[in-house]
Amino acid sequence: MNIGSLTREKALLSEVLYNDTARNLPIWKPNSNGLFTAKNEWEVTRQKFVKPGWASRIWFSCHIPRHALVSWKALKNGLSTTDNLPFLDPSVNRSCILGNSELESVNHLFFQCNYSKWIWNIILGKLGHRRNPNPDLLLEELWLANNFKGAGQTSKLAYIAFEAAIYIIWIERNNRVFHKISLPNSALLSEILILVRSKVLGMKIEEEDNPSNRAIASNFGCTLSPKFRPPQFCSWLKPVQGTFKINSDASLDAEGGGIGGAIRDNNGFLVSMFSVNVEREEILALEICAVLAGLQMASSLGLVSIWMEVDSKIAADVINGKSKIPWRCFNRIQVIHQLLSHFQN
Repeated sequence: MNIGSLTREKALLSEVLYNDTARNLPIWKPNSNGLFTAKNEWEVTRQKFVKPGWASRIWFSCHIPRHALVSWKALKNGLSTTDNLPFLDPSVNRSCILGNSELESVNHLFFQCNYSKWIWNIILGKLGHRRNPNPDLLLEELWLANNFKGAGQTSKLAYIAFEAAIYIIWIERNNRVFHKISLPNSALLSEILILVRSKVLGMKIEEEDNPSNRAIASNFGCTLSPKFRPPQFCSWLKPVQGTFKINSDASLDAEGGGIGGAIRDNNGFLVSMFSVNVEREEILALEICAVLAGLQMASSLGLVSIWMEVDSKIAADVINGKSKIPWRCFNRIQVIHQLLSHFQN
């Protein structure tokens, strides 16, 4: 290797005596085996910087390369906006060419300018949020990261829309500067939505199936790809001979609640079952409501010996008198106790 006059590289060389050859040979100290490689040289001499937290979010697995590149430059304030061109002729108008209201800058273009703010506000609405953008693009990206976490379809869709908006707005700005061609912001919004939809439809990314995620997918003209949930198996302890077992449960989501249950004999054969949609209440009230519905069904079938099982310990303690009865459930607990008195066992 011709070391030449590279002083730093010389400092990283040391004369060491190798026992096998009894000769003094130069070794490359940054490498544990003493051998020089171009990779080691690059790692030693290059200037290293801390990678920003948003880098991995911009270069995510489903990014569109040209969109991610422009977004990366925008977040680094590396786009050639007029405030970043100190050599520009002072007589040149430095106002934002999209709105002609303020000095053109990255933070103004994305998304403080009324032209671009309208576009981003529509996209935010389709993502389920009604709010004004942050005055700093880095803060807006951080807000996006905090509200659309994970690797599901919804978070990917949000970042595809974010990067597409930056890219299309930057292209519109350049078309106005260099080609004197302009489009209304409604045309840009349509182009962004088409880009997002075509990209998401080509992805095979699963997402939690809930009303919010279904609505977001629908707003962008996409289809939700629900996550596959493997079947869950549980053991069932059968009651004693001549006894019927009632299992009840309740569920709660953003739209309302539901209760259900089943009655089986001691061999596990289904006698009857029920499932009812009810008004949204606290989950404890719904659990108690499910117990009441199960007892009413058992009473209507003329069963005399039952075993009631509920998966909520709090509900069981309230019914058994081990916990204080919430005032909202007082009437239902009274009816449950009256029904229990009709059964022999």
